[in-house]
Amino acid sequence: MMLQKLVISEKSLVSASGAGLAISLVSEGLKVKPAHALSTAAVFAVVSGTIYKVSETIKSHNAQDAFYTETRVMLSKLGLEEYEKNFKKGHLTDPTLPFLTDSVLQEVNIPPGPRLLILDHIQRFEYKLLYSYMDQIYEI
Repeated sequence: MMLQKLVISEKSLVSASGAGLAISLVSEGLKVKPAHALSTAAVFAVVSGTIYKVSETIKSHNAQDAFYTETRVMLSKLGLEEYEKNFKKGHLTDPTLPFLTDSVLQEVNIPPGPRLLILDHIQRFEYKLLYSYMDQIYEI
């Protein structure tokens, strides 16, 4: 997978360099200075590489956040948004919500008051949460 990403990024850098050279040749014809053509190619490659890296970072971030949608909603309803990072640090994703216990929440450094609110919320909505995940997993 990593090798495939490396090959894709190398291809995009090469094609961007080629585009930079082509633009230099088209805009200045055969009078183009080699240094100018190479610098244009390098700029195109750098811009292409930057765009590629930013898009990969955004894709990765969005994929990770998809596992915390219900968690984010629950914490927002309870006014406990500041503990979202604790859930992420403990890898307490949406499918784990029905299985949370006091000791698990304590392990991710959530204080007693918020722990009680979270556990009460989950207990009230456990049935709904569990079956909504089963629907997603099995695509019922």
